[in-house]
Formats: sequence, structure tokens, C-alpha cells
Amino acid sequence: MHPKEAQERPRLLLLNNDDPVRLQHPSVYVALRASIAFRLIEDPGQQGNWKISTAEYHYSLEDEAEQEYVAYHWHPEGRSDAIYPHLHIGRASQLPPRGVITSKLHLPTSRVAIEDVLRLAIQQLGVKRLHQDWAARLDESQAAFEAVQCRAQSSGKPAQPP
Repeated sequence: MHPKEAQERPRLLLLNNDDPVRLQHPSVYVALRASIAFRLIEDPGQQGNWKISTAEYHYSLEDEAEQEYVAYHWHPEGRSDAIYPHLHIGRASQLPPRGVITSKLHLPTSRVAIEDVLRLAIQQLGVKRLHQDWAARLDESQAAFEAVQCRAQSSGKPAQPP
């Protein structure tokens, strides 16, 4: 692959082929859907000659009708005027139809990692954890990613979005 082509053309990573993954909950249906668009960036000197930089993400927790409870989006290259990281409160959350907060509202957030969404599902929504050490596993995964970001910043290179 030519380096310029690698940087310009995002690749798409879909969890479960973009079909929702049902999470175990004691009383309601909760499913996770996740997609991440990324670019391969040439980066000699790091571990190997390439690194991955996130171009956008879409994470949602959904009901059995595939209606969103919540959705975290970041699509800085378009799709809407909301190119900043944001949250949607979905229709499955049963907002009042004429309320101020609607499912179309883009509530600003900072960047959200998939680990954050999994923590939300377990800690706030009551989804069953599959491992006793789930928190440590998520912490370790997120810390490894954040360490790469810190190395990029301290080396004088601009940090690529996760």
C-alpha cells in the first residue's frame, strides 16, 4: 500500500458485521453496536513503521427493535454539522415527544473510547459482567491506547485522534 493512500482512505472496523451484540441484562434487552473508521499512518520509529489513527466512531446501546438508548458519535469529516464528539439520547430512552431534549440533539462530549461505553453498560445499566476482573481489563486496554497517544504528544508529533 502506498503511504499517501494509507493516510487518506479510512478503513472500517465493524463489531459483529454491524449487527448488534446482545449484552446480558437481568430484565431488559440491551445490545451494543460499534464501528470505527481508521487510517493507517506511516510512523517510522514507533513499534513498527505504521500506527492506526481513528477517523470516526459510532457506538450505541440499543433495544430489541434496534432503537438506540444512547449513541456516541464522532465524525469530524462530515455527515452533519456536529463534527465534534457527541451523544444522542435515543428513542428507546423514551424521551417526551415534545421535550427540549430529543433524539436528534447532539450533546457535546469529549472523545469516548469503546471501553467507556462498556463501563457504562456494566456500571450504570446493570449489564452482566463476563469476568470478575472486567474493570482491570478495560483499564489496561484503555491505558495502553492512551500511552501511545501520550508518546506521540511528547515526541513533538501531533497526536492523532484515537
